[in-house]
Amino acid sequence: MTEDVWLSLDGLIAEREARRARERAEEAQALAQKAEAARTFAAAFEAYRLTAEDRDAIMRRIARAFHDGEKELMLFAFPSDLCTDGGRRIHNGLKGWEETLPGAARQVHAFWRDALRPRGFRFFCRVVTFPEGMPGDVGVFFSWPKELEE
Repeated sequence: MTEDVWLSLDGLIAEREARRARERAEEAQALAQKAEAARTFAAAFEAYRLTAEDRDAIMRRIARAFHDGEKELMLFAFPSDLCTDGGRRIHNGLKGWEETLPGAARQVHAFWRDALRPRGFRFFCRVVTFPEGMPGDVGVFFSWPKELEE
């Protein structure tokens, strides 16, 4: 009768511990991969240089949004921790927030300042996500005056 009993408490405990160890290892690997992806993104975002094709694409997106009746366009978003102050000035609307912008966002701001602001467009950034109540992603926006409506 005992020869066909394959179940033991020690076996169940060992199986559970092995499963938990696998899960912890998988979680650690996923966190490491996520951290590496964030570092890679941050480096690429900081090193990015706006091209003529990028500027043309930005203008096309603005024109499309305007013709679609929009009042603003969020061009892209990036993690607030890429800002030199973690996004604090942007989130609190403090003077000098533009100086905290990282790489690609700084490039877009310079394009706006030099080319689009003289043509009536506005530029701003705001925190658009709040994971666990903390500033998450910063959106990069263009807008235009409402009085241009028909």
